[in-house]
Amino acid sequence: MTYKPNWCDRRTRQRAQQIILWVERYIGSEQRCLHSKILRSKAAFGDSELGRYLRSCLLIKTSVAYKQGEFSQQYTLNNTYLNYLRDQLGMPARTLPMTSIERRFQEQAAEIHSGEFEYTEVGGRWYNGLQLIPRDVKPLFWQEHGYLYDYDIDSCAPTLLYQQAKKIKSKIKPLAYVEFYINHKQEVRDELMIKYNLSGSQVKQIINALFQGGILNSYEHNKILRYVNMMTYKIAQLKQDQFLVALIKDIKAMWSVLRGQISTGYTYQGDQRRSRRITGKHKTNYYKQLEGEVMSVVWRSLRRNGIKFFKEHDGFRSDQFVIPCELEQEIWRATGFDIKFKWSKVDISQRDKESQ
Repeated sequence: MTYKPNWCDRRTRQRAQQIILWVERYIGSEQRCLHSKILRSKAAFGDSELGRYLRSCLLIKTSVAYKQGEFSQQYTLNNTYLNYLRDQLGMPARTLPMTSIERRFQEQAAEIHSGEFEYTEVGGRWYNGLQLIPRDVKPLFWQEHGYLYDYDIDSCAPTLLYQQAKKIKSKIKPLAYVEFYINHKQEVRDELMIKYNLSGSQVKQIINALFQGGILNSYEHNKILRYVNMMTYKIAQLKQDQFLVALIKDIKAMWSVLRGQISTGYTYQGDQRRSRRITGKHKTNYYKQLEGEVMSVVWRSLRRNGIKFFKEHDGFRSDQFVIPCELEQEIWRATGFDIKFKWSKVDISQRDKESQ
């Protein structure tokens, strides 16, 4: 979200105060199920830029049973940002019980301070509960604990899979649409968002799923169908998109090279032994192996340089600035993958000062 409130504007301040009073009255310290129509109403956040901004900052989704048309999303209040906002508006701080996110940070305070986090390894990836914090509120929490720098590999899955295919088959025919997506990812996503009225996260999920073996169909348990909220007509539209049709064709050509690297085990029919069919899960696990190969180099480098960091799958958060090109060169020497890091420095207080 690029919108920045002007807290010096009287109308902005008055509207923000009204929204604060509403969320404290109707949510408070509880977890509440609220329909989107209620949240968009004038009595709540409304549908203005300010309302959408405050909604993204003040509400934390906690739903586990959300289903469109049956169950509303469940929310809890972002107490930290609430008090920050009250301070911006000259309102006294309000003390509410901690949210589950705040409790998690408190419970893991020693790990955060030392930089020695405990992870659970699943399928080649490392998981920690702090990774589940909603993206909209992550920066504020991590900034408060000194992890100001956020790094991600740009177009990680497409880049690693395509380069791996070229390693295996050096004379592979260039896959123009895969290359175009890697080099113009944001333009492609923006166009699909506009054409099919999808959010940025939906488009990202769809394309990532396609690169890892996903299929555009209306099968009830299809992940991509869930990404578009079970709207089958959206799948029909996407199946007719000329760019996606060509991209999927290139992805199939890429996997025709990579599939020989995947071990699926065997099935037996009498004396005949056959390899099991390669599924989307096999392809996803193969990608995670490549990702792990690259990120292992990153973890070793950060530890060697005494940098505290938190793993984020194909990226990390750190307490010190890391020169991206040096890390990229180290990965190239160790793995042969030519990747690019995108990074940002989190400084919410400075960002909001600039918006005043």
